[in-house]
Formats: sequence, C-alpha cells, structure tokens
Amino acid sequence: MRIPFSLIGGMLHLPPSTYQPVVGALLLVAGIQMARSIRITTALDRDADVSPPFAASLLVGGLIGLVSGVTGVGGGIFLAPLVLSFGWATTRQTAAISVVFNLMNSATALAGTWATLPLLPAQLPIWLVCVGVGGLLGSWAGALHLNPRTLRLLLAILLLTAAGRMVAASL
Repeated sequence: MRIPFSLIGGMLHLPPSTYQPVVGALLLVAGIQMARSIRITTALDRDADVSPPFAASLLVGGLIGLVSGVTGVGGGIFLAPLVLSFGWATTRQTAAISVVFNLMNSATALAGTWATLPLLPAQLPIWLVCVGVGGLLGSWAGALHLNPRTLRLLLAILLLTAAGRMVAASL
C-alpha cells in the first residue's frame, strides 16, 4: 500500500509556506514519541513479539507513504516511533525495517516527483552518494556498536532537531 501512495504523494507539491510547518509538526510528533520510548526501551525490546494487525498495517502504511511522498521525508521516520510504541519489533529490527521502508518510499516518491518535475536538482547524484555512505555507516554503528537505548536517543535528537529547524524556517 505504501508504494502507490508514496508515488501519489511525490506528485503533489506543497508551497514552502505550508510545507515547512507541516513537516516540522510531523517531525516534532515523531521526535516526542521517540523520546517517550527511551525510558521503556528494555521492556519494549524484550517483549517485542506482537504482530501488527493486517488491516491497520495497510492503512498506516498507505498513510505514511502518502505523507512521505508529499513531504520528502523518509517514511521510516514516521514508522519507527509507531512500531516501537506498539512493541511490534525490537529497536534493532525497527531500524532494519525503517531502512528498507525509507529506501522504497524515497525511490517511489522521487519517481513521482520526476514525473511532474522533469528537471531534478543537479546535486542529486552527490546527495544520493552521501545518503548511501551515511546509511552504511549508520547501519554498521547501529547493528554492531550502539545499544537500543542510545539508538532511540539519537533518533529522538535527530527528529527534534530537524523539527526545530523546520518550524524556525517557517516563522
């Protein structure tokens, strides 16, 4: 469900006066939810064996795909706090799920954007290389060197910082 909705979202374009506060608010909510989960990391990681309901998964996946496509923010940013809050996966499993989710949503949203704006930024290849290198380094550190509590803390800080920048830019 997420891929078609991400493609549709990528075809929609919000004006900057709408885009920045909307993305800032979404990142703020995700950051707060991630920060709230830090204190219960051990219990959540130990008990993460609840399967998500199928219908709810489709609905949430489609909604996250649409929001991801419209905003250009990887869907895993919204998915991770949700999955962790409901105990559907451990922190490390959620990190792996989010990487794949981000890759698929971002590629599909980029295709949708390209379909409506045939001229993409000239810097795109450089950005893609940076994303790839950053993803490899982050995966290596997260899988082998950081504990789940630290992973959640880093993600919460990242989300809240990005939210602050977006909100400040919209003022």
